[in-house]
Amino acid sequence: MRTSPAAGNRPLRVLLGASVLANTGDGVLHLGLLLVVARLTGSVDASSLVMAVTTVPWLLFGIPAGMLADRGRRKALMVSADGARAVLILGIGAAAWAGVLSLPLLLGLAFLVGVAETVFNTSAETVLPTVVPASELTRANGQLATTVRVAGQFVAPALAGWLTALAAPVTFLVAGAGYLGSMLRLTALPRDAGLTALSGGAGLVGLPGGAGLVGWGGPGEPAEPAGRVRVWTGLAFLARGRVVRVITLAGALTTLANTSFLALFVVYATSGPLRLGDAGYGVLLSSVGVGTAVGSLTAHRAERWFGGPVVLCATRLGWGLVFVAPVFLRGVPLFAAMTVGSCLGGMWGVLTVTIRQRLTPPEIRGAVGGAYRAVIMSAMPAGAAVGLLLQRLLGTPGTFLLFGAAMVVLAVPVWRAVTAERLPAVEAEAEVERAGRLPRTRSRAARSGQ
Repeated sequence: MRTSPAAGNRPLRVLLGASVLANTGDGVLHLGLLLVVARLTGSVDASSLVMAVTTVPWLLFGIPAGMLADRGRRKALMVSADGARAVLILGIGAAAWAGVLSLPLLLGLAFLVGVAETVFNTSAETVLPTVVPASELTRANGQLATTVRVAGQFVAPALAGWLTALAAPVTFLVAGAGYLGSMLRLTALPRDAGLTALSGGAGLVGLPGGAGLVGWGGPGEPAEPAGRVRVWTGLAFLARGRVVRVITLAGALTTLANTSFLALFVVYATSGPLRLGDAGYGVLLSSVGVGTAVGSLTAHRAERWFGGPVVLCATRLGWGLVFVAPVFLRGVPLFAAMTVGSCLGGMWGVLTVTIRQRLTPPEIRGAVGGAYRAVIMSAMPAGAAVGLLLQRLLGTPGTFLLFGAAMVVLAVPVWRAVTAERLPAVEAEAEVERAGRLPRTRSRAARSGQ
């Protein structure tokens, strides 16, 4: 029996523990903010504004946060981000005790905490490949994704609802305590854990595209120069490598479809054809969350058994099943289909972040990760608007069917980009490139591999 990569890996255990605490704080804060704003203003528009403000930092600061992670000490950045969030939230808690809370104050809190979140999450993603071997990277990413989901989407919402009902200041106090706990946990990371920006990382395993290292600061080549050009480094890397370009676009389109789906599904499920009511809707979403968590945790096994390309294509079919199941199914079959579909879909995030970590040179992992998150997050604001437009044109069932068909279509370019037939030639050329024996001009094999 294979042991967990965290079993004998203290830095990984520290990182997982800190992520649990920080994401519990995130979940308590985000839902607590919505509840407090609703109580303070009684306005749906105000609650929607809070949700919108939480996405803005990723659009504005996702790329700069990645650049910062590439240039600085990532452990120090994560500790500083946690400390800043704790101070901000505890300050708001004090304002709540004093009875001086206002909507502008809460919006400012949401924005500033979101900025710190970009620094923490981008740095954490770049740290992981430095503390686990390449062979365990998928499994470690799955563990990290599962802890984030369980803490942020299961434990924290229930805790936030209870705490806010008790007293708003207590909600902020507990959220701040989560960030403080994460900060203290991160101080236990050893100084030699490879947490500097230019430390080595995991090697290329299991998927083609390594030839994309040419010209991006790989071994034998100069690193990206500092200055203004670094702002575009992450986006340029995502655009020029075929594998990362396809998974980025597929991820953005899936995010857009999922945001649109959720905007329409709440009415469709509660008072529409499904007639689940509020409680049934909550249980159904929880089953989807459970499926996604299970998929994240088992992605490494699926990759080992079936291969990365097959699993990546199956993830698109999984989300397609989630989107179309409400049109055809009711009751237990609906719950089962959406749980299974989300389990397959949940493997996508784990495998794609692993691919990016394997294919990205260590010195620009932060820039690439920040750019990827900025692209994905940019699809969210458009999602609700697209969903409403399609609903007027096609109706809700027609919109769900269109999203399901789109997922099936997306599986085709994903397969073509990551299919295993080109793997041996691309890996061989990537090894030569890493040894610094190839010029910057790509061969035909490398170009096809990307």
